[in-house]
Amino acid sequence: MICLVAPSVSIVIFWLTVGQPISSLPKYLFSSFIIASGFTEAMSSDGNMKEVLFYLFTCLLIFLAISWRKQIPRGEKIFLLSVYFVFLFVSFKTGFTRHSGHAFIPGTSILLAALFLLFILNSWVNYLLIFVSLSSWYYINSQHTHISIRDNFISTYTSAWHGLKSRIQDSFWLEKNFIFTMNFLREQAGIPILQGTTDIYSYNQSYLISSQNIWSPRPIFQSYSVFSQGLAEDNKKHLQGKHKPDNIIFKIEPIDQRIPSLEDGASWPLLLTYYQPGHSANNFLLLHKNDNPYQTNLALLKRESHVLGEQVDIPKEQLLFAEIELKPKVLGILAVILFKPQQLQITLKLNNGTTKQYRFVANMAKSTFLLSPLIEDTLEFSLLYKKNNELDAKRVKSMVITTSQKNNWHWNNAYTINFKHITD
Repeated sequence: MICLVAPSVSIVIFWLTVGQPISSLPKYLFSSFIIASGFTEAMSSDGNMKEVLFYLFTCLLIFLAISWRKQIPRGEKIFLLSVYFVFLFVSFKTGFTRHSGHAFIPGTSILLAALFLLFILNSWVNYLLIFVSLSSWYYINSQHTHISIRDNFISTYTSAWHGLKSRIQDSFWLEKNFIFTMNFLREQAGIPILQGTTDIYSYNQSYLISSQNIWSPRPIFQSYSVFSQGLAEDNKKHLQGKHKPDNIIFKIEPIDQRIPSLEDGASWPLLLTYYQPGHSANNFLLLHKNDNPYQTNLALLKRESHVLGEQVDIPKEQLLFAEIELKPKVLGILAVILFKPQQLQITLKLNNGTTKQYRFVANMAKSTFLLSPLIEDTLEFSLLYKKNNELDAKRVKSMVITTSQKNNWHWNNAYTINFKHITD
């Protein structure tokens, strides 16, 4: 009972300690759940499946060791299995969903899980499990970093000792170090002081904070984390509301080879109508709020149904937006819950004859995004304001959506597209 009550009580205590009203905690937890539920498809990355198999094999041995232990009462056994399952499953999802750079989490967790058994089971089996888990830990972690106990010990405790010694010798060391870091970031970004409030797209919030401008953050303040249609609508409504920023520091910087316009794409029509471009600085485009913005609407041009692998011809519009509804199969839904679904790809054929391939995130593509012309960098985004023919070569003639693997196990073959354009 204590292990169930303690986390809930701790959340409330620490929430109040940092000065947050208790009434906002449910909304915070709900928002966190919404973001977490969209993480798997949008942020997953492939990795070495042998690491996954090593982990699952070791987990199976741990569960069997607990299940076959006759001395443990039935109720306690169910409790232990439940605790171990939650711990190992969360570690599994955390490490192997976004595999590269995170696999050390389940690698370390499986070793800790085996070591914890020493406090529960008194058997020679414990030492066998520790050997197996140690082997799994070594194999998984060695794929991503050079394992050296000596180097890890030195790097961990040298930095800790330096921090402790510095704070003892100079009580203002932490504040001085913070000021030094902020000055470094300010010089690196070169963002000027702007009148009114400011936000930054797509991420790099540290640059804006260091610039000493007044930050007016959107609800999902890093664009690559806008995983769903609902989150995209929240950011869009922010630009329509009374707290919209007076200035925006804008940069195209997609992650994981996504189509650039997928990230906060629903806000692009408003950025093009509610703001006007200023000068550029260090690859950032400064946008300033229009005093008298003209009202525009996105109107449905046509609605089409297609299948994966089919070449889709794109309507010839000056600015063509799209909403694509591609649903997972039942197996795909289970894959999202238990592991990760197959990745999708979109291949675009342009007017200039070139072909571009990007990662396609189905859940993000349900919200509006600019399909044509293809915008790949901040300079090309700035050309959208000119409404001339400079982007004709980047107009999309056709597209094809496919899975990254030969066999499609997780996605429905049929999908629909809403083509939209801006009307006055």
